Amino acid sequence: MADLGQLFDIHPNLHGLNAHPTGTKSVEQMADELRKSIDQKQDEIKKVADDALGTRFGLRVTLPPMDTRDQALIVQSRLLRARSDRLRMPWPQPGLIVGPVGAPKVSAIATAGTSLPLKGCTPNFYLREGQFLSINHAGRRYIHLMADNLILDGSGNGVADVWPMLRVGLSVNDVVEIAKPMIEGLVSPGDEVSWQISVDHMASFEFTLAESA
Repeated sequence: MADLGQLFDIHPNLHGLNAHPTGTKSVEQMADELRKSIDQKQDEIKKVADDALGTRFGLRVTLPPMDTRDQALIVQSRLLRARSDRLRMPWPQPGLIVGPVGAPKVSAIATAGTSLPLKGCTPNFYLREGQFLSINHAGRRYIHLMADNLILDGSGNGVADVWPMLRVGLSVNDVVEIAKPMIEGLVSPGDEVSWQISVDHMASFEFTLAESA
């Protein structure tokens, strides 16, 4: 766990304030400076929280060569539309064998933080730190990774510690995709020229997909 102690490192020395030697500050001045320092620390804490809440995942994708020009045209069409209309695709986890996970769902309302309440999983299922999962809320995917190991109980329930912080309020029975997590977002602009060349030569497509919510 990150140590935020330095954000609260305020140690005013109040000893002897009433002596008022020449050139020292009054109690009122010291109190005013302390208030300003606290305000500054609160701003720093808010920035830390905002940064965590604003974390998004992205994926650089290289597709294999298309077999036909028609296939290439379809892929190009969907990638172009995905600049403004979301694209969804599986998040790769090479070498990871997830196993039979059951039918994971959100077990309780969760509005913020990093705790994800789960139900419906295979009893005693093991979730690894660094493993990805996605949450389907109101038809939109949000991807997170496990911040710690978790063994679910004998009923397939538990509370997962995830990162980054939840970016949307979750509802009971929202589907949690563990066996095949999905990233959903927009395709970044800038690769259109290479796509056109790809269509001409039926070569591979390269693009960046980044979460937008």
